[in-house]
Amino acid sequence: MPSSRHLRVRLTNGASLSLPVSIIPELRNATPAQLAGIEILPGGDGLHWEALDFTISVPGIVASLFGRSVWMSELGRLGGARSTLAKAEAARRNGMRGGRPRLA
Repeated sequence: MPSSRHLRVRLTNGASLSLPVSIIPELRNATPAQLAGIEILPGGDGLHWEALDFTISVPGIVASLFGRSVWMSELGRLGGARSTLAKAEAARRNGMRGGRPRLA
């Protein structure tokens, strides 16, 4: 973790998460030595950094990554970037009509 500046979590069901520490405000400015001092809490549902006096729950990490607004925003961004035959045809039809309709 210290060299890549990513927090990697492997869940008991085999799924893995990797996220940049920069998206967790309390870890953003931590030194590599501070980040390396991670401790898994009993039960495995929390992570603690003694040097930073910071604890975060694993369910909290998952919820923040896949929370409704963040998740929906990411889906919209990815969906808007995808090019399909149907989208290309719709763009051509809209172009023949003068482009996208203006919002009122």
